[in-house]
Parts: sequence; structure tokens; C-alpha cells
Amino acid sequence: MLHKPRDARAHYYLGNFYYAHRAMRTLCACAGSPADLSEFDVIHRNLGLAAWQREKNYPKAIELFEKALSLNPANQDLYLHLDDLYKAEGC
Repeated sequence: MLHKPRDARAHYYLGNFYYAHRAMRTLCACAGSPADLSEFDVIHRNLGLAAWQREKNYPKAIELFEKALSLNPANQDLYLHLDDLYKAEGC
């Protein structure tokens, strides 16, 4: 990332690594870097899971999951997580 700091894919892969290794704080800091990350549904899903499970911030998690779903409506897991969040929020 030092050679191409604006490369969204480097941030995307690093964010996935941090998520897989439960480094949520580092994930949240890394994922917000380049604007190009907005095209990756997995980043929004991972940040949504962090907001939901770590921060207990359901409105933020819902927003992130809805964004992920808008980017990849074929991802069935997003529907399941979003349904659980809607139930938790009483929607």
C-alpha cells in the first residue's frame, strides 16, 4: 500500500485480512481510506458486522448492509443478516 496508496484493491484485501483475523478497529480504519472502496459489497458487509456485533449500533449496521445489498443483490447472506437486524430494531 505504500507504493500505491490510492489503490482500492490493496485496501480491500487488507480489510478482508483484518476482518478474518478479528481486528475490527484496524478494519474500520483501513476500510475508510480510498473512495473506490464503495464498489465492494464485502467491505460494507464486514463493516456492518463490526457495527452490529462489536458496537451494537444497529442503525449503522442496517445502513451498511443495505448498501452492500444494493451493490450485490445476489448475495443471499446479506438478506439473512439484514432480516435479523430489522427484527432486532423492531422494523
